Amino acid sequence: MGSEMCIRDRVRQDLREFSELLRLMICYEQKEFAYLESLLNSSKAFFRRRKKPFLLELLVIRQLERLRNSKKEDAVSHLNEFRVALEKASSENPRLSASNGFEEIDLWLESRQKGISILAVLKDRNG
Repeated sequence: MGSEMCIRDRVRQDLREFSELLRLMICYEQKEFAYLESLLNSSKAFFRRRKKPFLLELLVIRQLERLRNSKKEDAVSHLNEFRVALEKASSENPRLSASNGFEEIDLWLESRQKGISILAVLKDRNG
């Protein structure tokens, strides 16, 4: 029973960490930039308390901060830089691409770059 609880807690923690990133991305999509600033600060504190490396989470937070502060005409350029930074971090740390949420974040970025839905990106990728 004890090990079962530990596994379930770990799975739930993974979901909690991923949901934190999703909240940030949704807030950005909704253009709730004042709220996004507050969420970014609380997310940074949340991940610091986790006391574990959080490369993906830190990358997403930093890039969303840049996007939040960018002008509308610079957003596409920042999205491209975000995707390049994600790919670079993944190539330097192969475990990153196995992180909970990596694929979803990459899909979201590609959909934003191309101006199409995530479903359309998936269809493109799967031929």
